[in-house]
Amino acid sequence: MTPRTRGLERAVVSVARREPIDVVGALEAARGIETDEPLARELVRVATDADETTIVPLLQAVENVEAQLWRARALSGVLRQAPRLTKTLPAAAQELVTSLVGDLDDEIRGAVLRTLTAEVPESLAERLVVMGRALADPWARLQAALHWDPQPDESRAARYLEQAQGIDDDETRAAALALVAPRLTSAQLEIAYASACRIEDPDARALGMLRVADRFENAKHRSAAQVQILGVTSSMMNPLRRFDVMVHLLELPEAEKQETATRVFDLATRFDDPEVRCRALFMASSHVTDQILEQRALLSGLAAAECVWDEDVRAQLFLLLRPGAPTLAVPVRRELTRAVERLESTALKDELYSTLGRFFSYERPQAPGAAAGRKEEQWDVFVSFSTEDLDDARFVASELVSRGMRVFLSADRLDAAVGSVSWTEAIDQALLESRALLVLLTEEALASKWVREEWRKYYRLIVETEAGCLLTLRLGGPPINELPLTLRMYQCIDSDTGRIEPGHLTRILDIIRGA
Repeated sequence: MTPRTRGLERAVVSVARREPIDVVGALEAARGIETDEPLARELVRVATDADETTIVPLLQAVENVEAQLWRARALSGVLRQAPRLTKTLPAAAQELVTSLVGDLDDEIRGAVLRTLTAEVPESLAERLVVMGRALADPWARLQAALHWDPQPDESRAARYLEQAQGIDDDETRAAALALVAPRLTSAQLEIAYASACRIEDPDARALGMLRVADRFENAKHRSAAQVQILGVTSSMMNPLRRFDVMVHLLELPEAEKQETATRVFDLATRFDDPEVRCRALFMASSHVTDQILEQRALLSGLAAAECVWDEDVRAQLFLLLRPGAPTLAVPVRRELTRAVERLESTALKDELYSTLGRFFSYERPQAPGAAAGRKEEQWDVFVSFSTEDLDDARFVASELVSRGMRVFLSADRLDAAVGSVSWTEAIDQALLESRALLVLLTEEALASKWVREEWRKYYRLIVETEAGCLLTLRLGGPPINELPLTLRMYQCIDSDTGRIEPGHLTRILDIIRGA
């Protein structure tokens, strides 16, 4: 597609609204719009509420758009926005559509014919098909034909294959063979594949062979074709296209697969653009079979992402890891965590924590020196809770552990921690060895003398040692401004719903890690 028609398929869309549009009044007002783009957009917006009585004047208004490209966009958009009318367009509207398409020059007409909905009356469809057959460009002619005839019979498919084979340009011929391939019989696919093999340009040849061979029904046949395609890749001139072909060779025999994986990784590391390099390395990681090479690819991809200046783009690159996040190795999780932390935008961090949070790996930074009186930290966080809130406490603990935190939860840790000492001494020791205390606050927690005792003891430790972090997650009970002074002096996270949300976990992690 040339720059002139690129984007034509993205029809102008209407804006959301609450009240139906007065189409007649809107069309009258549109007469005062003198610029093509806003006029085209307004006509498409109005089309949503067009009916049998207003579709003709609406199409007449499209004729007032002077620039052909915007007129084509308006026409395509109007028909897309009024789908209930397209099947029963009145004769006058059909004439207008025919005239509007016919007045376009050949290049734009071909683009319109590929984007107009096929759900039009048969009489109009026949006229549009005739226009498609008259297009000068054979590639545009083939695209239009397949748009209006998506499931041709064997004889028509053979004719389309002949059209694809007759295209002179190597790259376009490869694309045409790929476009026709899904409509071909097994015997016709063999002819198409042989045609792709004869394409002179190795880049186009490999792409054409790959896309046609992908339609082979027999797995052994596909595998044999991919071995042949792999041989062509060594002659390809465009490294990005070579990479694209090689990452799709997924049915190679084992020996060739391993060799290809190494070549894919090597190719990915050579791209100059850091965004392209990152995407390629992430793709390469899913292609390789060796775990060490997979980890190298992911770490190298993260390093490339951090060279991307735009933070929004960088965040989108991190999100590419989401499908495989559960299987990420610890070093990759650790580096992902550090990379996200280096983002300056808090909003982007929150989005990534919410989407990928449980797959981060949080590490306790080295303390510059423990304050006097506090033992070496064994726990990142001590969770204080009432017995009635045990389910919530276990949920929080599980989520924090999944993010790399060392969590002390008395219900699960106490038996192992007590040993020969008393229960109280074990709690005191755990508090002393905890970097932070998280109080799950509810009415029951406020009424629990044990919860009060834990936060008071921890507060005294903070005062005495000048180290530690006390925070509260309020799930119930009085509002924050009515909480005991000891809790209000430190960080309080409020849950309006009484439920533990991903954003709360993110905030807890931020506070603990910043302590």
